[in-house]
Amino acid sequence: MKRLFIVEDEAIIAMDLAEQLEEFGFDVVGVAHDGESAIEQLQDLDPELILMDIVLGNGIDGIETAEEILKSRSIPVIFLTAFSDKNTVERAAKVAPYGYITKPYNAQALRASIEIALTKHQLEHKLLYKERWFSHILHAVHDGIIAVGIDGLIHFANAEACRLLEVGGVDDLIRKDVSELIQLYDQNGTALTASPVASAMQRNAVMPIVFNGSVKNINTGHRIFIDFSAAPVRGAANRVIGGLLALRDASHRLQIESEIRKSDGRFQAAFNNSSVGVGLVSLNGGLIEHNSAFSELFDLPQVSDINITEALSLSYNDRTKIQEGHLSLLSGQVSSFQHELKVQLKESHIERWLMINISLLHDKESNPSYYFYQIYDLTDRKRAEQKLYHLANYDALTGLMNLPQVKDEITHIIELNEYDQNGIAVITIDIDDFDVINDQYGIAVGDHILTELATRLNDLGHYNLAIGRLGGDRFVLIMHSLESVNQAMFITNRALDELKEPIFVDDQELLVTACAGIAIGPDDGITADTLLNASASALQLAKVNGRGQIHFYNEDVAENVKGRINNEIRITSALADGRLTCQFLKATPVSSDCAQTIIKVLVYWEERDYFLTPDSFFNIANYSGLSRNLLLAVVEKVCSELKNSKDTDKPVVIIPFYPAILQSAELVKDVAVRIRSYGLEPCQFVFGLTGRLMTDGKAASLKINEIKQEGFQFCLNLFNGQSASVDLLYNFAPEYCEFALTDDQPNLAIYLDATMAMTQALKIPVILCDDRSDKRDSGLKDKATYLLPDRYQAIDLGTINKD
Repeated sequence: MKRLFIVEDEAIIAMDLAEQLEEFGFDVVGVAHDGESAIEQLQDLDPELILMDIVLGNGIDGIETAEEILKSRSIPVIFLTAFSDKNTVERAAKVAPYGYITKPYNAQALRASIEIALTKHQLEHKLLYKERWFSHILHAVHDGIIAVGIDGLIHFANAEACRLLEVGGVDDLIRKDVSELIQLYDQNGTALTASPVASAMQRNAVMPIVFNGSVKNINTGHRIFIDFSAAPVRGAANRVIGGLLALRDASHRLQIESEIRKSDGRFQAAFNNSSVGVGLVSLNGGLIEHNSAFSELFDLPQVSDINITEALSLSYNDRTKIQEGHLSLLSGQVSSFQHELKVQLKESHIERWLMINISLLHDKESNPSYYFYQIYDLTDRKRAEQKLYHLANYDALTGLMNLPQVKDEITHIIELNEYDQNGIAVITIDIDDFDVINDQYGIAVGDHILTELATRLNDLGHYNLAIGRLGGDRFVLIMHSLESVNQAMFITNRALDELKEPIFVDDQELLVTACAGIAIGPDDGITADTLLNASASALQLAKVNGRGQIHFYNEDVAENVKGRINNEIRITSALADGRLTCQFLKATPVSSDCAQTIIKVLVYWEERDYFLTPDSFFNIANYSGLSRNLLLAVVEKVCSELKNSKDTDKPVVIIPFYPAILQSAELVKDVAVRIRSYGLEPCQFVFGLTGRLMTDGKAASLKINEIKQEGFQFCLNLFNGQSASVDLLYNFAPEYCEFALTDDQPNLAIYLDATMAMTQALKIPVILCDDRSDKRDSGLKDKATYLLPDRYQAIDLGTINKD
């Protein structure tokens, strides 16, 4: 309910007016009959509108009363009067009343005037509140704001504008021409001929910010560096009614930028001249910025667009480590990542050891932004460490391992053998009658001979050997990954043969021989000391038997090796004499969907009625040249048969993959060359590799890659069941898989089911030996793709001629 106050000198009229207003729904909070009492009553009342009679009898009249009230209160006033003469109206107009109603008045017209006056006052109050609020805001901002009318005169300026223009207050600016008061300059110090605010109003567009400009007070001549811009002020229908000029003091920013430039200069000098390689790398690996040390350490090309993970000369392991480091930084697992690596410069082929330190930089919102690389050259330190390590662990004369390092090496191999179940051979070699050589030719010649012999032994390192000098004329060979004792015998014979080669000293030919003692771990010992002692004991027994002798620590082992050597001699003789027969064993497809013809090659030894499968042939041929010769002879025989065959079908031929192929870098390529010489393609041939040979995963992977690069296919032969069959299938992805079971392998159901499931999942055709599988599990036949019949159904191709 709106509150009204009545000032009327006639009591009856005042009472009648109050009743009418209350009927209209207004609340009459008070009635006064003269000006003085009205002013006094209003001190305790808060009306929203006053109805004021102009003529109030004695004392001040209504107009004077309204003037006095409006000095301290903002209350709308409506005059009610019987006078409408010009003089009275002009006096009343100066008070700016919200209405002027002459008596007698119409009640509805009075009500409408009151409602309009109240609404108008409320709107004016809101507008005044907004104006005050905006004025406070404009005075509080740090930018100088000047409002200009369409006439170019200043209508408003805040305190910051007054400070920048060096005037005493707003009154010094109001109604003055902005272009006559100040002069603006651009970033180049050129005076602007046209005011930016005039341009903004003319174009009806916001003018671009001018950075590092300046303003000069025309009166004082003082100039201040500022950033400034201008914008139009639009009214109804988007019509320009004025403009705003915004000024910002740039002196502090310019001072900071100057300090930053000085700091950047010092940093850039340190950055460019630092011996530490520094680089900024984006999250996708792009090299954003780097110093000269970074380029030099990594031998980077002089191009701008570089991806660091691709451009750096890194090994696969180092590249993988760095990528893992990036992921660890992004996931927050580590705050910094360090990794030592070795790089080889492309041009000079110089090797460098580097320490790479990577941290992750974040933006203001803590989001990952860049990688920060620091590269330290560790080459000198590493070389010093290597030199000290070599002096501590290697013989100064020959460069071979010394006794402490030999013991560490043996211990290390023994620890590894606990996991892979391989053996170790420790072979001690002693030069026969070396003291006689020293006495006859002198110590210098003796040292020359020892150095020459050490070089020859070192050339045998590709046979999985570690070589050391125990002191004097005694050397030691350490064989790891030993699978049979005949390997140790083969290597020992090779070593003694190398030592027998003549040595020339001052055009004089010297011949030396040596004896060797062999200890096999873990049978002869499970520690470095016990194996070295056993090998030394075997050496003493060898030396008792004469010059150039070999002896095993265990007599039973010695006899067994002799038997194996005899077998190798007999097989070699059989190959040379044409007593090895090549056979084709054709696989039977399980269903009509198996359109491919598959043939497996067998080698039959007539002398002993014995098939030379990779598994049975392994211990005999692994370290001799026999398996290589045999394989090439078999390839020649098979290719000749296929070329002369009248059958238009091109079968897939599985060739036994004998162990020695793993040791030969060129054998696969030689086989491919021979196959192509017959007009055939390697893709028609499948190399069969036994799971037993896959224990050295790295070597097997490299060999399989060689096989596939030449165009051959690969078959994994799982003889006798293997618990690791699933892993082998998954890791090596063969084109075929062959199962062969023997009667002494019970309880293989779990391995067979898992392996069969894996072959089906990987869609690998399964070749199953029919004569054995039905004894184990008749369900295997249903899962196989091909069945190999009994070996007695094989077709003889004739004897194999030695290549």
